[in-house]
Amino acid sequence: MEDDLFLLVDSDGDGAVTLDATAQYFERHGLLPDKASALKEEETPLMAFKQARIDATTFRRMVHLLCAHCRVSLGSVWSVCVEQALYSAFCACASAPEMVVSRGAMQDVEHRLMRHGETRPPDAAPFAAHTFPEFLDYGDFVEFFLVRWPHLSKAKVSALLLRPPPASEPRHGTPAPLQRTEHVDAAADRNAREPRGCEDEQEALLRYAAGLKSTLRSREERVARADGLEAQNAILLETLAVAKEEHAQAQGQIVRLSREMDKLRRELEKKAFDARPPPSHAEAAYCVGPVGDVSGDDARALSLVQRLCRRREQAELERELLLQERESELEVRHEFLLRWEEALHRGENALVQRELETRRRWSEAFLRKERQLERLQETLELRQLEVAAREAEVKRRRLAQIERDREAGELSLGERRRRMQQLHLIEKELRKREERVRAKEARDLPHTVADEVHHRLRPPVQRRDVDKLERLQDSQQTESGAADGCVSSPSKPRSSYLSLLS
Repeated sequence: MEDDLFLLVDSDGDGAVTLDATAQYFERHGLLPDKASALKEEETPLMAFKQARIDATTFRRMVHLLCAHCRVSLGSVWSVCVEQALYSAFCACASAPEMVVSRGAMQDVEHRLMRHGETRPPDAAPFAAHTFPEFLDYGDFVEFFLVRWPHLSKAKVSALLLRPPPASEPRHGTPAPLQRTEHVDAAADRNAREPRGCEDEQEALLRYAAGLKSTLRSREERVARADGLEAQNAILLETLAVAKEEHAQAQGQIVRLSREMDKLRRELEKKAFDARPPPSHAEAAYCVGPVGDVSGDDARALSLVQRLCRRREQAELERELLLQERESELEVRHEFLLRWEEALHRGENALVQRELETRRRWSEAFLRKERQLERLQETLELRQLEVAAREAEVKRRRLAQIERDREAGELSLGERRRRMQQLHLIEKELRKREERVRAKEARDLPHTVADEVHHRLRPPVQRRDVDKLERLQDSQQTESGAADGCVSSPSKPRSSYLSLLS
């Protein structure tokens, strides 16, 4: 979001902005009530950016401070500025009375984007110009760039369109309503004459609908992530407020300890001054009198006074040493408190920098992942559409081939394979029946020999009757086998089954 706002504020495209230009941009969109009063305040952190040209990295910190000064969230500022900039770009490209943009004007807009150094991705090539209507309103204008230029954000598109073109380029006007009607009728006639073009247009519309659905899903995900980022921002602001409160308490404690230290120093100086007693008259006389006239008592008194003076000097020296130690301890404590205050300042600055850097990295990572996910989803949907189209084409070709084979009277490869499998099954069944017949003949061979011997012993009349009965049984077995559709003898020709291959 910070990069999008930087692109919108940087109207000339030189890669640098100023605080005055940013504040003027906020005031123009109704986000800053009074620019002059905001820039006249001397104690605000914004004054650090007043006389400098700001690049994209510094702009991220400045825009957060400016949003906090205006008491608005960064997401609301981004949405208002991007939508107004995109609508301004639409008004600049649209014709005045109808407020629509023709396809010719959209082609000029795409050429202008290419002149600014942007290239259209190859996966957006199937979305031809006829996917959209002949004249685009504001909604179609926004969806045009979401579909044809998916790698560019709305802020980037509006910023490039609002910048002056690198070279003079003609601007095509919008055709009259009569010409618009003629274009629509010509397009309808062309679609009626070309059914394949209608199918292509339907496929393109399906891809467009899939891209629009993915865009809507990505928008919902962005809104949810923006809400999460706003909650994280609130938590970080509360943490910063707690740190500022602790810092204020530490500063108050430092001031209180400094006052106590000054008070103790004054008390110690006062006690040291009061502890010095004034000299007595006797001591002054002893000190002033000549040394040569001192007697023994006076010498003892003088030595006593000297001992007392030395003790008092020693006590005062010890008191001064104690005061110096106490003063050094207070200085050490004062230095410790000063270092603690500096550490708190550094920690606060590091916390603010870490917060800004974390938010920047998370926002960049989210944007990268969102764009990557959008590209993957669009690629997946295009692949699915291609696979569906290929399957439909294969099915259509298979049905056409079957129809041609049926008309030509020929069997297809699958039908031949099926009939060959049936023939193999019939041959296996015939082999099994032949084996069963041979086994039965082998079992009935002794009985057959005995019957022949018995027939030889019978009279001729009985033998004729027996032969007639056997022929009758054989004819009944043959009729029953023909009714079942099976062959009772393995030596019967298989021409009826081989005819299935023709």
